[in-house]
Amino acid sequence: MKSKINKKDILIYIIFLLFTSMSIYSLVNGGGDSERKFIINLGTLIFFGGGGIVYFFLKNNFGSEKLIDDKTKIIYESKQKAFFSFLGSLVFVIMGIIMIIYNSYFDGRRMNPQIAFFIGIICVSFFGLILLVSIKRLINAKRILIEITESTLNIQIGFLKNEIAKIPKNEIVSIKEHIVPPNNFVLIFVKDPEKYIRKGFLKNTNYKITGTPININPITTNFSSNEILKFLNKNINIEN
Repeated sequence: MKSKINKKDILIYIIFLLFTSMSIYSLVNGGGDSERKFIINLGTLIFFGGGGIVYFFLKNNFGSEKLIDDKTKIIYESKQKAFFSFLGSLVFVIMGIIMIIYNSYFDGRRMNPQIAFFIGIICVSFFGLILLVSIKRLINAKRILIEITESTLNIQIGFLKNEIAKIPKNEIVSIKEHIVPPNNFVLIFVKDPEKYIRKGFLKNTNYKITGTPININPITTNFSSNEILKFLNKNINIEN
């Protein structure tokens, strides 16, 4: 089954292409004749060019089977998606390093060197962690994201390490799709959600926003949110 480009993403692709073209044009036609202009244009090219390519392949599954067959009981995280997550985080780390080293060049109406330096630190710290995690995902065996057993639904909830939440099927109330542009998440609602809340601000925030601490991000797999939703409903016999 061939992947189709989501119409909602077309505007995002146009923005990536526009800024990438502008930065290439500036670099080729003398827009980089000063060090400041060269760094700004190079950073723009890395962010919008590299970031656009990564986003495109994370959102699409070219060459991958997208239908889940009836025999499937385990869905694994995709090594291909882990690779593009690695590239995406690398783009942000490089941008962060540029903003730290050349923060004095980011001096304009909407940004000053102090803000650029602060953003650079955040990029290197946060996306550096994702970069290391992505490398670990690529080296290690495939992680189980979803597993259906006779009595439980097992969901991967770990980030730095494997951590499985084993949810008895009779505790599951509903399974729904939740759209948070540009991604679609699959939410698992249970009778006692507090039991599955993990420590940490982000975990509690997720529960407060969606009403459940258990969610699946299909972007880490080779399947769409719709396919995963059908797969879960079929195996757990829940009608939403």
